[in-house]
Amino acid sequence: MKLHPLSRIVIVVCLSSASVLYQNLPVMTIGLSVCILLHLVLPVKSNGRMFKLLIRLVPLIFSIFVIQLVFNRNGEVILPLGIINVTRNGLNTAISVSLRLLIILLSGAWLWELTPRQFTQAFRTARLPETLSVMISLSLRFLPMIMEKVRKTALQLRTRGLDIRKLSLPARLGLYRKLIIPVLGWTLKDLKFLAVALDIRGFRNGIRHTNYGEQKLTGIDYLIMTVFILMAFLPLVLLQS
Repeated sequence: MKLHPLSRIVIVVCLSSASVLYQNLPVMTIGLSVCILLHLVLPVKSNGRMFKLLIRLVPLIFSIFVIQLVFNRNGEVILPLGIINVTRNGLNTAISVSLRLLIILLSGAWLWELTPRQFTQAFRTARLPETLSVMISLSLRFLPMIMEKVRKTALQLRTRGLDIRKLSLPARLGLYRKLIIPVLGWTLKDLKFLAVALDIRGFRNGIRHTNYGEQKLTGIDYLIMTVFILMAFLPLVLLQS
């Protein structure tokens, strides 16, 4: 099933917004399950790369979990460990923050394979400015561009006999500190060429551009968007009424 790009964006916005609006653990668990189900039912080409990135981010998510667990001392103590007391509120907060990060990462990765043309098509369908679509599509690709530059740099260093994986942690951090400026410089240089390409194609020249073979919204798209919008925002409306 091929969804319209606007449907994908609405699904991601609903899942991310629900993860921020609701602090209920069952609701966030359902949101994470929906994200996983989407990747299984409607997989993207970058699923393998996404799961590799998640594996690399596990230490960061675990560190955030521990920090929330240790420094949040409000509520009933459920596990006394001397000067460190694990409280019920601290445990709930730690789990909530970890689930929220996973939901945002999994839902956001569902947009990785959308091209700038598809973003433009989605925003045009929603009657939103074309400039906004280009800005969002470039923002989503900024981090993958940096990761690709880091991977190529590590490969170049390996061909010269320097394997980053075999370095100690202080030496590795020092090497990353020296490489961050060149990597950012190469990335900004690529963005400069992209800006020139946009100017050549007449971006923001005041003329409405058309797309060949533009995809139309179908009944399935309307149904899916309606269901996710109701699931994300209807409980908030009911709680306030």
